[in-house]
Amino acid sequence: MEKNFGVGGFTLLEILLSVAFIAAIATLSLATYENLPARNDLEIASASLKDMIYRAEELSSAVSEDSPWGVKIEDDKLILFKGNAYAARDANFDETTTMFNTTVSVQQEFIFSKVSGYPESTGATTLLSSPIGESKTISVNEKGVIVIE
Repeated sequence: MEKNFGVGGFTLLEILLSVAFIAAIATLSLATYENLPARNDLEIASASLKDMIYRAEELSSAVSEDSPWGVKIEDDKLILFKGNAYAARDANFDETTTMFNTTVSVQQEFIFSKVSGYPESTGATTLLSSPIGESKTISVNEKGVIVIE
């Protein structure tokens, strides 16, 4: 007579199911992790643009260097500049931020008036993350309020 003391091995079916379960979890985790860097780049680019617009507003309202300030949005970079227009700026005061894995829908510039700090023109620009196909739209209204959608 054989006695069973509760000690036994795993069946082949149990091992295969465990391996399949672990493989499925790893696949889902990898797919999620794969998009994180591109999403992070988009978040950083939108936060950098928002901060740069606020900085241009502050410098203009403080009449820093006795000049209006603005932000130029190009394909892969943001430029804070001193002057009435990007083309007529004083390049010695430029501050550039590069956007990684992010492009813009429309190259645009926002210029803020001295003293009031209000934008001379309003509008919106869309930042696009090509690797994942996501976007964020940043708009500036007539009071200089920035909205990110």
